[in-house]
Amino acid sequence: MGRWGERVINRRAFVRGAALGLGLSPVLRALSASAGVEEDEAPALPDIPVWIPPNLGAGERWVAVNLTEQATVAMRGQSAVHVAWATTGADQWETPEGEFRIVRRVYNETMTSAALGIPPGPDSYHLNDVLFTQYFTNVGHALHLNYWRPERVFGRERTSHGCVGLRFADAELLWRHVGLGSRVVIHA
Repeated sequence: MGRWGERVINRRAFVRGAALGLGLSPVLRALSASAGVEEDEAPALPDIPVWIPPNLGAGERWVAVNLTEQATVAMRGQSAVHVAWATTGADQWETPEGEFRIVRRVYNETMTSAALGIPPGPDSYHLNDVLFTQYFTNVGHALHLNYWRPERVFGRERTSHGCVGLRFADAELLWRHVGLGSRVVIHA
């Protein structure tokens, strides 16, 4: 059981649970089917545990963020529909864990460190044209495009000031997948 009473499901747990008739939900197995290829032809999936809240609607669209794996998973109910590698909060700028709701969306904006009260220096920034921003806290944490980091950091390094940074196609997909009030579950 998870921190909020959720089950943690991963590919191995699904296979083991299905074999034992435990009725576990096929959370990460759904990633193979969503890729548009036959199950036998799908590439091997990484084990990405996802916290499943107990009070989900059957077709509810939501987002799970696994901080350990640096992965973001678009979910529909208990089924994964897309996985995206992300970059989350660096040391001293950690992405908060918990269950949140999207409180504000901005299609294209300018982000500045001054807006967060960060003084000029090595942590300051001014970024134009940040697309697909979906805030899940009132203090500036969001899912959004991160075009200023190299490809190699996604899924590997924590580089942000607390946000969940995504590549263009993934940020756009999440923008279309969820909206105001949608659930965002962030866990280690």
